[in-house]
Amino acid sequence: MELQTRLLEKLLNAVKGAFSGTSLPFMRKGQERLGALGVRSLGDSVFFTSEKFENFEAAFACPIDAKSDIAVLYLHGGAYVSGGISYAKSFGGALAALLFAPVLCVNYRKAPEHPYPAALEDAFAAYLRLREAYPNKRIAVIGESAGGGLSLALGLKIKEQKGIMPDLFAVISPWSDLSFSGVSYMTNTKTDPTLNEESLKHFASLYIANDDPKNPFISPIYGDFSGFPPVLIIAGTEELLHSDSLLTASALIKSGVKHELYLEKGMWHVYPLYPTPEAERAKEKIKEFVFNEG
Repeated sequence: MELQTRLLEKLLNAVKGAFSGTSLPFMRKGQERLGALGVRSLGDSVFFTSEKFENFEAAFACPIDAKSDIAVLYLHGGAYVSGGISYAKSFGGALAALLFAPVLCVNYRKAPEHPYPAALEDAFAAYLRLREAYPNKRIAVIGESAGGGLSLALGLKIKEQKGIMPDLFAVISPWSDLSFSGVSYMTNTKTDPTLNEESLKHFASLYIANDDPKNPFISPIYGDFSGFPPVLIIAGTEELLHSDSLLTASALIKSGVKHELYLEKGMWHVYPLYPTPEAERAKEKIKEFVFNEG
């Protein structure tokens, strides 16, 4: 791990301790402020246009030089309870600049106000809109954390509806097992400076409500991935959700799906969203995968 990354890790650990157990409104407000800072950091390299949907907000992030043959659906993280349009636009805008591609950033509905299946319904509606807007481009679905799990659940939904599958998926630290069956929830509880198992289990209960945590549309590791396009999984070895990525890879292997599991030693949950050398390498891996697969 680079020195710059170690210093950031110490800071994150301090913040994790200070804000443990904070209220959901406080969490949401903080995530939106971070998102607004991320959008401002993009400068003039990306512009945004609102996209109207009946039940949720969305926006297209478009780079000044949109020269690639890809269009992207981006689904943000936030444990299905947090993350608004500014947060969605932040990393969505970064992806637009990275991939020279239009990115539809989706502020899907959140629990507890809107438990499952609201987020999946919104992701599906957004996917259909993206296909309609860019019928001649390859389609990539990219998501991180809850948005990574939602991306895979979306693929299962498209398959169920006999729709046209995306050309590829790229998921960062996907929260793909809301049944918490993985061993890393025990082994990595002290090594991840960003996540708390108790809070995650609470948020999972808000999203799942009265449904089954092993429902494949909630926990995609229990689904049948046959027929999926190539999938890139990026995760850190020290993150609380490390097992989710390993179990996702195992499910893809079982279904015969071409995939790549990219693990960064010593890194935490959704590390590609942070300003570190390791994050830059991960973003280059996404770029390489998007342009070479599908």
